[in-house]
Amino acid sequence: MKEEKNKILTQWIMPVLILVVVIFVMIVNFNNRSGVMAVASVSKEMTVVAERYAAVLEADLAVLAGTTKTAADALSKFEGADKEENMLKSIYTHTPAYMVVLTDGNGNGLTHTGEKVNLLGSTYFSEIPEKGFNNFIFVDDDYVSGYKAIIYVVKVPGDSGKLLISYYPIENMGDVIQRSDFDGDILYMLIGGNDELLAHNKGYTSNLLVDDVITRLRRAYTSDFRRLDIGRKNHESGTMKVEFSGEERTLIFSPLSMNEWYIIVGVKESYVSAQENKVWEYTRRTFLNLALVISGFCIVMVVINMITKIRGTAKTKDLMEKADTDLLTGLLNKVATERRVQEYMDAFPNEQALMFVLDIDNFKKINDTMGHAFGDEVLRSLGQQITPIFRSTDIIGRIGGDELIILLKNIYQDENLLREAEKVARFFHEFKAGEYVKYSATASIGCAIFPRDGKDFETMYKAADQALYTAKKRGKNQLAFYHDTFDAVVIKN
Repeated sequence: MKEEKNKILTQWIMPVLILVVVIFVMIVNFNNRSGVMAVASVSKEMTVVAERYAAVLEADLAVLAGTTKTAADALSKFEGADKEENMLKSIYTHTPAYMVVLTDGNGNGLTHTGEKVNLLGSTYFSEIPEKGFNNFIFVDDDYVSGYKAIIYVVKVPGDSGKLLISYYPIENMGDVIQRSDFDGDILYMLIGGNDELLAHNKGYTSNLLVDDVITRLRRAYTSDFRRLDIGRKNHESGTMKVEFSGEERTLIFSPLSMNEWYIIVGVKESYVSAQENKVWEYTRRTFLNLALVISGFCIVMVVINMITKIRGTAKTKDLMEKADTDLLTGLLNKVATERRVQEYMDAFPNEQALMFVLDIDNFKKINDTMGHAFGDEVLRSLGQQITPIFRSTDIIGRIGGDELIILLKNIYQDENLLREAEKVARFFHEFKAGEYVKYSATASIGCAIFPRDGKDFETMYKAADQALYTAKKRGKNQLAFYHDTFDAVVIKN
């Protein structure tokens, strides 16, 4: 009876006590992590808002572009000042444009109000062909009203040389940003592809909005701006925290789909903190309640699952190792070798590594003259003797017949490449197989360098195999590099 009680204590009561302690530790740990989770949640919510701002701005510009293109096509089909002026008025009426101009190649043009203008003296008219038609261009001065604007330029089809230009007011961004769920005290910036500050809140006095804002931010927050650059290239939004002259802000950036522009929205840190605290408190209470509800059920199930998992894990590991192992040599088999090499290349695409592909010289002759059993003994001895000379993290596998692959990881300096190659060469200088008859087997070896000779398994294998062909062509019993990076390493008898 006493033994039974001890057994119950060991199998059930102790694990239950351990589980209670674990749950308590999890609650304490989760309480500490809730702040991080709250930050991520609020950051995601604010990012969604910024993406909505970008979407609204892009929608306005899409309407402007589509209408301008349609109008340009229509203008190519009829002539007459009255019809042209009506078309310009139609663009003005049906788009967010505050001005529309039809101009010739010399800059002489007509606005939608019938006013004659000449844009030749503007800083942007001569640059339009370089920056491209059917494209959005930011102008610091429209040369008519003195406004900053985003212009969309379309070349009227035909031989007239006329350009149709629609002007989107930067001030409209204020209307977009004001559709906010924030506390209202926010700043915004439109940043160009070369990190120039194109537009921001009028009258905003924050120290964040100085002329060299991007330069200062980039200098102070290099790592965050590296993330911003990556986000812009991948069209991804994000947030970062900044502090200038004692003023803390969370900046939310959202790229636009054109010209590598992006919007930055700055929100007061007091607002962000309040939102994070709300999420934090709610999440913490939810987790505590959930933990209390499921703890009773888990107490019973975890014990059983732990025992099953331990047995199952050991069995699975053993089966996986057997499935990956070549039974003759004890090395990795073909499938496991290719998989592990590719996994390494995917995980460390910029780390230098060395791949060998080797064949036993005259292996068919060994089988024919000394028997297949002795040929198997050569391969078995090779697997046993070659493994200890490399690190446990390196990959060694048999991919068929007498062909082996060796991948040596993390070789950072070129002088180490030759050293490792020579180590492989020396191995075959000393390698002997056979229990009673000691047979000195030689090998031809091809070598390729990752990632300079290839960036995936297939490419690297082809490169190393080509080097192997070179080694055989030179007379076998040699090692050759794919690009003759080093002189051939001769395996001496």
